[in-house]
Amino acid sequence: LLLDEAARQGVVRAAPLPSAPGWVEVPVRFRLR
Repeated sequence: LLLDEAARQGVVRAAPLPSAPGWVEVPVRFRLR
């Protein structure tokens, strides 16, 4: 899914470690837009 790929890229760029807050922020921002 495009959202999945974009979310993964956003999380990786924001923080290399799989952080819960980072994972939540990315999808939420996409949904708001």
